[in-house]
Amino acid sequence: MKYIKLFENFDFIQLSKDKYKRIIDETKDILLELSDNDIRYQINKYIDDMIFELQIDIDHIETKEQKTITEDVIFRLNQFLEEHDLSIQKIEFYQNTDGESHKHDLYDLDEIDNLQDSAGLLTIEMVFGEHND
Repeated sequence: MKYIKLFENFDFIQLSKDKYKRIIDETKDILLELSDNDIRYQINKYIDDMIFELQIDIDHIETKEQKTITEDVIFRLNQFLEEHDLSIQKIEFYQNTDGESHKHDLYDLDEIDNLQDSAGLLTIEMVFGEHND
């Protein structure tokens, strides 16, 4: 029985690596609109025997236009990743206004609806993931 569990864990790791290879190009294509509008982003992954995470950090969202574009990109990205069984696990939302920085932990994308109404310079860090059941 111990060997079956070990094989299942290896299988999850390999399946996660394969999934990452399948989705990374389309993920980058979706996010390309951000860099085309001077918005920086970074993509990281974390894979172990229990979880596959795709971590996306979006930085320097300043103008109303950039906020609108970012919101659209995030919702398109979420739809694409859900099609591949990756769901939103966590959102960290940083807002810098008048030299003061505020961090908000969010767990639902609906909480960033109407991003253009958020004041100040924004940074959004999102984690999409899948667990080994």
